[in-house]
Amino acid sequence: MECFRIPHFYRAFYVYKYATGMSAAMALADRITGGGKRELDAYLGFLGGGCSKDPLDLLRDAGVDMQRPEPVDAAMTRFGQLVEELDRLI
Repeated sequence: MECFRIPHFYRAFYVYKYATGMSAAMALADRITGGGKRELDAYLGFLGGGCSKDPLDLLRDAGVDMQRPEPVDAAMTRFGQLVEELDRLI
């Protein structure tokens, strides 16, 4: 019940920012590790973009469209795999 006492959990989609941030990071990492020079250059462009554009636009330029369900779906699938792996290990 202690989690209900933390007031910032209820402000400005605070918890959802973590979930969407993790989903975006996982999608970027998958693109880099599974891709080639083009994906790496897109990621470096994302990093170099700083605050020059809206974050969603910077991510889209890097190949991750957070307005589509695929990044979150992929993150949830990976999370499920990790839970299953943990269950096997325990």
